[in-house]
Amino acid sequence: MNSDEIKFGKNSKNVAKISSSNVILDTGLSYALIPSKDIKAMTDLLNSNYGISCSRDLSDVKANGANLAFPRCKGCTSENYKKVEDMYFKLGGQDFVMPKQSFLKEEKPNQFRTGETGFCNLMLA
Repeated sequence: MNSDEIKFGKNSKNVAKISSSNVILDTGLSYALIPSKDIKAMTDLLNSNYGISCSRDLSDVKANGANLAFPRCKGCTSENYKKVEDMYFKLGGQDFVMPKQSFLKEEKPNQFRTGETGFCNLMLA
């Protein structure tokens, strides 16, 4: 990667500093694999700018292994979700955009969990 940051919004100051310099692209996956330190920087940015707090579910960690447990995000109300902007980064000197629907999926209310609202799944592992 030719950038040391990922940002939410094309002309935004919502920037997460990243430590990765390498990337593997696999268009057959429905999620992105990112180093843990960089996911932390991104989730910190989601929390501070949009009020969306993401963390891994411990039951998923035990069932799927620490590296493939997707973070579940609280505070992801319809209002907060609408505010989240697309993600921008550089690869090989070229700008790329990842639409928010590709990295943050709204979770439908669970009929078995009463009173639970405002969740998303972060499609980054």
